Amino acid sequence: MSVDDPGSTRNKAAGILGTFLIAFLNVAAILTAVVFISEAFVLRQPEGLEAVAHVESAKADELVKRGYYPAGVEVDPYKQFEVLDRHPVYGWFWATDENGRVRPQRTPVVTIDENGFRTTGGPRADDNPSNKPLAFVIGGSSAFGYRASGDKTTLVAYLNNVQTALFFINAGVNGWASSQELLRLQHQIVSFSPKLVISFTLGNDLERTLEELDEGGGTIEDYAYWIAPRTSAVVETFLSGHFPAFERWLRPKPSHEILQAAVEHQVDEFISNQEQMAKIARDNGFRFVTVIHPMTMTHDNVTIEGPYPDLYRLAVERALDTDYCHRNCLDYSDVFDQFFETIPVFFEDYAYPAVDQSVDPATVVFADQCHLLDRGNAIVAKKLAGDLNLALREPQSP
Repeated sequence: MSVDDPGSTRNKAAGILGTFLIAFLNVAAILTAVVFISEAFVLRQPEGLEAVAHVESAKADELVKRGYYPAGVEVDPYKQFEVLDRHPVYGWFWATDENGRVRPQRTPVVTIDENGFRTTGGPRADDNPSNKPLAFVIGGSSAFGYRASGDKTTLVAYLNNVQTALFFINAGVNGWASSQELLRLQHQIVSFSPKLVISFTLGNDLERTLEELDEGGGTIEDYAYWIAPRTSAVVETFLSGHFPAFERWLRPKPSHEILQAAVEHQVDEFISNQEQMAKIARDNGFRFVTVIHPMTMTHDNVTIEGPYPDLYRLAVERALDTDYCHRNCLDYSDVFDQFFETIPVFFEDYAYPAVDQSVDPATVVFADQCHLLDRGNAIVAKKLAGDLNLALREPQSP
């Protein structure tokens, strides 16, 4: 039996440690170089940060190439509306000025007025020449009309075209969940004395919950933003391409049981928020209705289902089985199955075109797993207009 010399063992350990440190320093040096070059090169371009936005918006360029947006739109017109300002009440909201007031924004595709509402083509969302009773649609990006070709092709704009009883105002905000809808109803919308408020909702509550768990300790995207916030897209592309194992290290996968329990808890929170909004409506004399918006995960006939379809379907079933939803919910989660045997989805996982080049976006319903193109908005608006008699029934006691 041989006995290793202690000095030899220490030398081996030191050699292994030295090799590891050299490898680590090499990776760090490469990463530093990537960050430095990307920051120095990209931000010195005339477009500045817009150049970074252009890199990050490549996923939507296919809609631009196919002429879906108005002439002259050359990059993703929604990218600038994805990064919102911090807000003391809502968490985040549209860009504000130095006094904290919403800064009106107008592009060829999106107009946001000083109240933070998306308009239907004019400078103000509440420009109501016929003095009709007001109705609001609140929610996240699905309510806002993310991926509509313009202000006149959102769900709210179509609602104003297909019915005459009410004047609808778009109060959707990208990324918002039901807790933020509740706050906006309390702090702003009640003051407009509406006759009806519709919460077009649920997807963000679920997506936020699943993403927070599924991402575990973070993603390459999060890490890239942490080390190089201005050029994170460049760094993320480099890391994903050269160090794919880094992503697995950052993202421990939770069990399906944990995800299901989290979704069930979130649905209960969602229903609680809806009940609080319904109570505010009763106390202030208007009607409140929850519309569970369409998602690919809850459709049978879609070409791309999306992540966790079983959990999304479970969530919808759990919500619909509540006393609240028996009185106040309209289920549009699978609304397109009744119209189409095959429902194409334009983008796979929000990013990659999944329909043939010959397909006109005007014929496609879903932009991605949670957002509608113009045709989808028009179909939902027509159905919702037909359900307005149901939605405008006298509020029932809890």
